[in-house]
Amino acid sequence: MTDIPLHPRLRPLGARQRQLMLLLSMLLFLTIFGGMIAVMAIVFSNGDLFDLLLFGVLGLVMLPMVAALSGLQRYLDRWLSQQLDRASQLLRDSPPITARLAPTGLALRTGVLATLEVPGAEPGRDGPWHVLLNPSFRWSPPPRREVAVQVYCAGFAPGADLVALQPDGAPLLGKVVALDAFQRRMRLTRIALIILLALLLAILGVLANRI
Repeated sequence: MTDIPLHPRLRPLGARQRQLMLLLSMLLFLTIFGGMIAVMAIVFSNGDLFDLLLFGVLGLVMLPMVAALSGLQRYLDRWLSQQLDRASQLLRDSPPITARLAPTGLALRTGVLATLEVPGAEPGRDGPWHVLLNPSFRWSPPPRREVAVQVYCAGFAPGADLVALQPDGAPLLGKVVALDAFQRRMRLTRIALIILLALLLAILGVLANRI
């Protein structure tokens, strides 16, 4: 995270990020500590040379795993911090636009699709735009019905970041998306899920026949 403090509207999200990182650190520590205690209990209860060698091998295997998990946690922390920094910059530098935000009911695990329309704007030229709310990380729950928002965005081209402040001041982080690209991504996601489910059923069928 940069040295510039977050915009006041985003500070609750920053606190949520710190809580998430603390929880992940605790889970990582407890998992490693619990695994080591269990292995040490097995080794010292038997006292065999093979168990001692196994303990050493497991220790060597766990070291790169711990390093990899710690690296992933740092990457996630940096990635989320960059999202908040970009949103904070938008809130400081971009003029607010009063708009109507309406969820479409389409959603992926990465976010919820919504339309953004500026009252009185010329259709096609000044919207409506399609936006993906909370892409990749559910910072705050999106509205379930149409709501008036204050939008901060440097440009409404696909891929542009935006922040929408709801009437209660709760921020929504999102990106402008092209509708056809979003629908294509949904189709690919469904196809991938069907293939994974088919593979899982096939593996279970093979295992059931062998038993």
